[in-house]
Amino acid sequence: AVEHNKYDNTKSTTYTPQNEPFVIDYEDGGVSGILSTDDVIIGGLKVSLQTFGEALNFSTRFWDSAQCDGVLGMGYPDLSEFEVPSVFQNMIDQYVVSQPIFSIYLNRNENDVIGGELILGGTNSSHYEGEFTYVGVTHEDYWQFKMDKIQVKNYTFCSEGCQAMVDTGASRIGGPPQTIEVIYREIGVVNDTVNCDEISNLPNINFVIGGKTFPLTGQDYILKLRAEIGDECIPGFQAVPPSNGIEWILGDVFIGRYYTVFDMGNDRVGFAIAKR
Repeated sequence: AVEHNKYDNTKSTTYTPQNEPFVIDYEDGGVSGILSTDDVIIGGLKVSLQTFGEALNFSTRFWDSAQCDGVLGMGYPDLSEFEVPSVFQNMIDQYVVSQPIFSIYLNRNENDVIGGELILGGTNSSHYEGEFTYVGVTHEDYWQFKMDKIQVKNYTFCSEGCQAMVDTGASRIGGPPQTIEVIYREIGVVNDTVNCDEISNLPNINFVIGGKTFPLTGQDYILKLRAEIGDECIPGFQAVPPSNGIEWILGDVFIGRYYTVFDMGNDRVGFAIAKR
């Protein structure tokens, strides 16, 4: 099991219990506890009187496998199950950040010590190149937007546009099962794996967003796992039935190639090429 840092409210002079219970279910487990209030400091930025879920009970699956000590929601306030402002919304309201935006860089180089960077209130130009392509948020809960289409070889999916969301909590790219089945066939997926020696020969998968094409190469969308019997390569796509009108979920596989900015002030999402 992973060793975790734990929050100890007895060591905080600004802690206030709300004594309101909460329960959250995830695909691989769940968590429950009470709502509490305390000051929160992230990267030197202080948020006062932040209400959060003080987790008291965890499912074994969730807690034992999680590499993090907690979950920080960065969606719109309407998505909150507790009907309280998020940490970032409070940063905006308390004038802690100079701009109502945050951005994320994910480092796909497993040999580097730093796995990525979260910038609160701005962007870091050392991690991206070129200009951002922005698309408007179509529903203010998830970071949801209209994607123009997806192209793989001679196939075009989402040809008349479809709803997508960008989600740092998703490790892979999720799409409609029938479409993912076609993509698997075109990139040679057999028994949920791909021949690691064929990665450089795999076709580009193009995502067209805001009129601009964002290609992913085989090196971008194939995940290489270390195993005792040698490397195992799996597709960075998975079948996810559409939910709430959202057909595609652009997770870490996409964000790792494209630096992403979340602009809450202008209700838009922006993508630029991430520097390798």
